[in-house]
Amino acid sequence: MNKTPTRYRDPATGFYCEDHSRFGMEGWLKRHLLDHIVGFIPASLHPNTISIANHFVAWMAFLAAAAAPLMDPFNALMARLLAAAAVFGCICLDCLDGMHARRTGQSSKLGEVLDHWLDALNLGLYTAAVVLTLGVGPVTAAVGAVTAVMNYNAQLVYYHHSGRFVHPGTSGIDALVAIVGLLAVLGVFFYYVPQSDPRVVLGVHGIAWCAILFINLSDLRFFWVRMKGCFTPHVKFVVLCGAVTAPLLLGRLDIPVYLLVLGFVTFRICGSYVLNTVLRRPYGGADWSIVLWSWAIIGADAILAPYAVRGYPVMRLIPYLFMLYLALLNCLDLIRALGALRAAQSGESLEERDRLRV
Repeated sequence: MNKTPTRYRDPATGFYCEDHSRFGMEGWLKRHLLDHIVGFIPASLHPNTISIANHFVAWMAFLAAAAAPLMDPFNALMARLLAAAAVFGCICLDCLDGMHARRTGQSSKLGEVLDHWLDALNLGLYTAAVVLTLGVGPVTAAVGAVTAVMNYNAQLVYYHHSGRFVHPGTSGIDALVAIVGLLAVLGVFFYYVPQSDPRVVLGVHGIAWCAILFINLSDLRFFWVRMKGCFTPHVKFVVLCGAVTAPLLLGRLDIPVYLLVLGFVTFRICGSYVLNTVLRRPYGGADWSIVLWSWAIIGADAILAPYAVRGYPVMRLIPYLFMLYLALLNCLDLIRALGALRAAQSGESLEERDRLRV
């Protein structure tokens, strides 16, 4: 276990990272696997391509886990093992993009943004894969998912206000390694034991609440004690999470769609934190249109219930339009910031060159 935090600063981008991980899985994977792989990646492959590929593999993990409950036992086992393999692939790609960028001298401000920007949505997909595999009810699903995304938000709020990207006692890579094991073990377990067994129901809820209490809340406490003077933006995010959770608890959203909506809300807020932090711009940490969309989902039953498009109820389209809206906002923000990112990269490169001359 790592007890002394490790620190790293990328000279090309100025990105500062501090790792307090108790388990050190990222370092272990790099030493025993990824250091032997990164040399085979052609220099012509841009690191941002690896980051984007990582995002598509995260969708594969989510889709496999979401489809598993609809399959016969054998195919469900294969789907859950595929989800576990996809998450492991994401772990590798998430490390390799930065390693490859530093090895080939292709580190950039855009790469720094894209890596953590996409992680904001990837986190929602990983969380959804676990929740759907466990098969828990709405309350446990909501508490588990919200506390998971709260961790990433707290990390980015602290990053925004301190300039330090800090990994807590259970780092993102540590958590993903645990997810790989959980998906694989549960996949095999559910092949032999029906999920409807009351003892199984009790067991999976126990696993979920242990994760909430001993991982999510422990890491949240790690950030809360450091967030003096910048706690309000984090509270805003919790309020927004509560707003999108209300339709789930009122029966207006099913669990898979809710988990996707929560993931896109996390992408909107945390992705904006990443972009504004790298550009050193202020950011308030909220988009209150999310509350209006949540009200629209709740009220859609009363207003849109009689309407359908080719037999599909219009009210069920609202969450998907909501997610599309959030994704487009973030993409437009990134496109508008490309010039500023290039300028920031050039400015820091000149500063680094002058410092080396001195």
